[in-house]
Amino acid sequence: MFLHLFDEQNLRACSGFIPVPGPVRKLGPVAGTASPDAQASPWALDAFSGCVLPRAPQDGGGHRAYVTAFHKDPQQMHRSRPFVCESDDGLNWSPRGLVEFADLPADFAGYLKQPSVLRLGDGRYRMYVWFHGQRKGDSVARLGTAISDDGLAFRLERFDPPILYHINELKRWGFEPGLTPEEAFQAQQQATAAQAGTQAPPPPSPQLLATKRLRSNDSTNVFRDPATGQFVLYGVLFLQNPLGSPRREERDNARSLLRIIIRRTSDDGLTFSDPQIVLTPDALDPLDQQFYYLSLHRQDGYHFGFLGDYEVAAQTMDLGLAVSRDGVAWRRPMRSPLLTRDPESFDSQSIYLADNLIDAGDDWLLLYRGGTLPHNTGSQQHRQVTMAMARVGKRRLIGMDTAGNRDARLLTAPLLLTQPRLTLDALVRGHLRAELCNAFGDPVPGYRRQDFIPVQGDSRAHVLQWKGGPTAIFHHEPLSLRLEATDATLFALEV
Repeated sequence: MFLHLFDEQNLRACSGFIPVPGPVRKLGPVAGTASPDAQASPWALDAFSGCVLPRAPQDGGGHRAYVTAFHKDPQQMHRSRPFVCESDDGLNWSPRGLVEFADLPADFAGYLKQPSVLRLGDGRYRMYVWFHGQRKGDSVARLGTAISDDGLAFRLERFDPPILYHINELKRWGFEPGLTPEEAFQAQQQATAAQAGTQAPPPPSPQLLATKRLRSNDSTNVFRDPATGQFVLYGVLFLQNPLGSPRREERDNARSLLRIIIRRTSDDGLTFSDPQIVLTPDALDPLDQQFYYLSLHRQDGYHFGFLGDYEVAAQTMDLGLAVSRDGVAWRRPMRSPLLTRDPESFDSQSIYLADNLIDAGDDWLLLYRGGTLPHNTGSQQHRQVTMAMARVGKRRLIGMDTAGNRDARLLTAPLLLTQPRLTLDALVRGHLRAELCNAFGDPVPGYRRQDFIPVQGDSRAHVLQWKGGPTAIFHHEPLSLRLEATDATLFALEV
């Protein structure tokens, strides 16, 4: 098992170490996306709120990515649809083409975007996809579903009633979330009258409440809990941000609203629970901080949440990281972006991560979208984007760094050594000393820090050894470990 050292529950004491993002290496644009042929294509491929799935063995294995193909011609925006790319190794991707859809409502005119695709227990694919457009002269902005046998040709499963409503279908910007303009006006008039003592505001209708509980932004990611089979949706809920609020930024496209992260669950994947608020900006965040989306990755008993870190004043989108044991209670050990924007490159203004990391042996591969335009540029920003790849060590999402401190130290909580060797994933630029202790933190003779055989350099598995002999004699014994380092970043112990 692996003991991640960023987790305070795994430590009895810590001094001088601070949590930092792990070393993530950018691999550049997806091959072919910057070629002359790609530039001549009418489609701009956008991985935001897209996803990556393992390709079925009968399809040759490898990976399949579902992204959004936005038409570059503003007059052809209604033709935008989910798009499939495929890869044998997770690094090199080839375009397959637009996803086919059958049984779409004949009276719907608009586009589909942001596909979140799952494999169901019967082998079929379900796509959660956002519909934006018009229907019988009314605005449509809602989350629906489609079903497929092969993951390429889908037929509509759920459109009306929708899974969720985007607030654009319920209201226009500037009105109270969950209300149509007329209802918002009436509510405001009633509230004013109530304050004057002339009448009590009437209770909301059941229909209004039923609609209001489904309000959302169109940044949603849907997952399947492998232990329970439950469908879990992470999305955005809006808080009111009225005139005079210190958090209001007039340059935002939704200046009267604030974005926070919510979680919903479902047994059948079609009817979801009430939203549960799981992540909001806190006292360490600037007032213009908002959270745009949460993409989930599960590993070693943790939920790693890749967080859309939206700074409204700067109109930039960074890739933050949150951690949870259960997917409900989240914390943010570090506030620095996991993947840094390059001011001179294709991701100078925004980075958005697709769902699901790609297994590459000792590493994870990340498919992301970089943009060069500020957030509040409407659909224009979707047409000037680049799909790119990055690589990070499997247990290097968050490290504990000495940050210039001399002799930073930590003592682990009691652990049970489940293998003969004790190894440490670490980058040791300076020096590292380790001391093997009993479960109470008392040093074991022959395994004190002065008995430690030094290790240095960058390794996923530094073998910790002492002059007292091999650690195999402690196999299945309760122990703890004291680490002392200068100029080093420590990630995880394999125990």
